Amino acid sequence: AGDSGAANTVETENSDGESAKEVSVQDIYKSVGESTELPSMVEGDDDFISNYYGIDPANLDSYVFASAEDATLATSVIIMKAKSEDAVAALEASLNTVKDQKAAEMQGYIPEQYDIVADSAVKTEGLYVYLVIAENAGDIEAVISAALQ
Repeated sequence: AGDSGAANTVETENSDGESAKEVSVQDIYKSVGESTELPSMVEGDDDFISNYYGIDPANLDSYVFASAEDATLATSVIIMKAKSEDAVAALEASLNTVKDQKAAEMQGYIPEQYDIVADSAVKTEGLYVYLVIAENAGDIEAVISAALQ
């Protein structure tokens, strides 16, 4: 009913005195789910991202690490907010590892899912680092990008 699905934002000032947008990654993910088509997804926790991908939760302010429940689908929506600019490069590298592992899983078994993974790319926007692996990745990335503007 009158809810536009916009993410909640808080304006803060960064060290340069410019205002930087603070957006909840959970709100962004909720917006993605409301405005795009996703299969049934499961979210990974601290142990999962640490054990499987070597991502240190201590470097994260917040995150959503969601993957398709159906193992034959490569679909993943990962949005992470780093605690500091120093952590962004490490998170970017970690998400490239996620992409590479997902590609390796799909390559010999499900070629059309491999192509979806191959077309994906890790993106950064300030302290936010995200990876979208999906047939409609462009639509999902547009939602994320708009939320971070």
